[in-house]
Amino acid sequence: MDLQTVLRKSNLADGSGKGKVYATLVRYSTITTDELMRYMLQNSHVGAGEARRVVEGLLEQFRTFLPNGHSIKIDGLGTFSLRMRSEVEKDKNGKYVLKNPRIDKVNFVPDKRLLHELSKITFCPPMADLTNVRHFSEAEAEELALRMLSNDSYFFVEDYAIVAGVSKATAYRRLKQLVQRGVIAESGSRRRKFYVKA
Repeated sequence: MDLQTVLRKSNLADGSGKGKVYATLVRYSTITTDELMRYMLQNSHVGAGEARRVVEGLLEQFRTFLPNGHSIKIDGLGTFSLRMRSEVEKDKNGKYVLKNPRIDKVNFVPDKRLLHELSKITFCPPMADLTNVRHFSEAEAEELALRMLSNDSYFFVEDYAIVAGVSKATAYRRLKQLVQRGVIAESGSRRRKFYVKA
């Protein structure tokens, strides 16, 4: 399996006072629970209702055990635990108290076997250089969207950003303008939006 990469530039300065260039993975979409179950059921004798009950039961156990100070280890996957953030200050009696405590993250430490399997992945050379924000005109945006839809029946904003060589935010703005002008249309859900011919 080969993973696609792109180049980006950090806002944090490197030793020379410029943003550090780094490579990151291309993320095409987020697989929803329903989609994940469909994929799982293709090679399983478990019914859809049973699979959903297992997933819902697992989530309920996460909601029960994690807030009570427990970690959850799933063999072959990894260990989950909560992480909190809080300022600490002294009250008028000199005792330390928490100020604005909150859970800010669910930590995940992958199982060593999973990491070993994932270490076999190879990485493709960067398919786009997003280190320099470039001007991306409406005409270019329209031409590219129509060209992409002549090859495929739909595309995601991530696909468009990579092909255009612009940030996801810039791609989203241009696509929104094209939808408003009736050049292309949106489809799918808010979380899994994609673009099709108008």
